[in-house]
Amino acid sequence: MAKSTKKETLNKKKESESTSLKSWQLTKQHRTVLGALLVLFSIALLVAFVSFFIYGKIDQSAVSELTDRKEAVQNWLGKFGAYLADLAIYRGFGIASFLFVRLFFLTGMYLVLDLSIKKLKGTWFWDLFAIIVISVLFGFFATSVPELGGTVGFELNLFIQDYIGKTGTLLTLVFGLIIYLIFKIQVSPDKVQSFFESTKKEIKEDIASHPSIVPSSNDPSYNLEEFAVEELDETDEELDNIHLKTAG
Repeated sequence: MAKSTKKETLNKKKESESTSLKSWQLTKQHRTVLGALLVLFSIALLVAFVSFFIYGKIDQSAVSELTDRKEAVQNWLGKFGAYLADLAIYRGFGIASFLFVRLFFLTGMYLVLDLSIKKLKGTWFWDLFAIIVISVLFGFFATSVPELGGTVGFELNLFIQDYIGKTGTLLTLVFGLIIYLIFKIQVSPDKVQSFFESTKKEIKEDIASHPSIVPSSNDPSYNLEEFAVEELDETDEELDNIHLKTAG
């Protein structure tokens, strides 16, 4: 009797856990609404980011006065857009923040189309990796334009330089770009070699299809001596046509 009661309690716990998990799962309507919200939010981010690079300096003083209704901003998304753009671009990752627009848009479309979000794990990982690398890269080179690298990129750049210097920071950034090119874009030395070989082959084919008007020295019908004699005859004729004038 004791064993049967234990089994019954375990079964009840499993059933309660399964029902609780089912209750937390998103239905198709919830996924559609959340996906549409993310898509619209990504469009709003794009509008706010683009207008930041146009009116960012004008709206800089109005960001801290969001509660003041009399304070006017030029951002196309209003005060909320000015605050988001300032937070993501100026205080955040700079121009690399545009990748957030792509991430939110893709996630929203996957939810709307009822696709598995697990396929976006790699996209999220590599885009976040690219955001950090691009932000630090602009923070390293574009120190006079803080909007390109953002505060995060500038501070990360200084933090890394404190430990490995400018040369080490540059080498680290190059290594990060190599990792992204190899694992994300899948650029390999074989592909680079095949690209150059294909372009070389295309150039040779173009040259073969358009032969030069000037005869080649390798051509057996081309006689260098005859060509030289003809040139000498032409120069002699030109010299014969020259007449010297005497002073009258």
